[in-house]
Amino acid sequence: MRVVRHLDGQSFLQAARSWLLRAEAKNNLILGNAPGIGAPSPAGIAPYLACVYDNSEIVGCAMRTPPHKLVITQMPLSAVTTLVDDVAAFYRTLPGVAGPDASTAAFADVWSTRSGERTIRAGRQRIYQIERVTRPSRVASGALRLARESDAALLAGWIAAFAAEATPDERVDAAEAARHRIAYGMLFLWEDPEPVSMAAWSGKTPNGVRVNLVYTPPSLRSRGYATTCVGALTRRLLEQGSRFCFLFTDLANPTSNSIYQQLGYRPVSDTASYAFMS
Repeated sequence: MRVVRHLDGQSFLQAARSWLLRAEAKNNLILGNAPGIGAPSPAGIAPYLACVYDNSEIVGCAMRTPPHKLVITQMPLSAVTTLVDDVAAFYRTLPGVAGPDASTAAFADVWSTRSGERTIRAGRQRIYQIERVTRPSRVASGALRLARESDAALLAGWIAAFAAEATPDERVDAAEAARHRIAYGMLFLWEDPEPVSMAAWSGKTPNGVRVNLVYTPPSLRSRGYATTCVGALTRRLLEQGSRFCFLFTDLANPTSNSIYQQLGYRPVSDTASYAFMS
């Protein structure tokens, strides 16, 4: 086994794209984020983009954009130790790892043994994919609209609240996330007639796009707003040319897993996330 690193997302994808596309939904996070990763500045913290080879064949990939966790693909357990060795040589510390259940658990075990750090499972998620939206049994009143600059303060608060619920171990600049998503037309609101829910897209892959940042304030939940908002955004993205959409759900939240299946989202695979603590 050997690891080959790449300086930027484009060179990485030249090597790995065809292999990653064998399981586009499972690998949507890496496929969607890698194109935007450029070579780091001399003063910056370098991203990590690598392929693990068994002889001449790719058997796994990994990606990290600091300060976030390392994201890995499914890979043989025999490749995990080789990857841990290379990541440890590249980074002095690592906040965590995320990816397919078995591969991620193996990476966390080997990393913990090598580093002496404690491993904490931060959560488990399920990847869903959809090609056609099914009308849910309950459709909320209101309409979908693109977020505007005047919504920035409201949405920054919602993004912060979403992150506190969904990824409490990750640092998020909510104001910057809202500004960026609004500027690039990625963030949407459901209004009835005031904003009551949000959803966004990001990470376009060759054939799909990821739906994320689905959030409704607690006082407005159980009214069908999130389901209707996600359904409307998904339909819009499919009509604009995406062959399918993906999303991640928290396996500890049966409500979200249920409402997305009502729209036609179908489970693809499960992932896990681990945090490393000294």
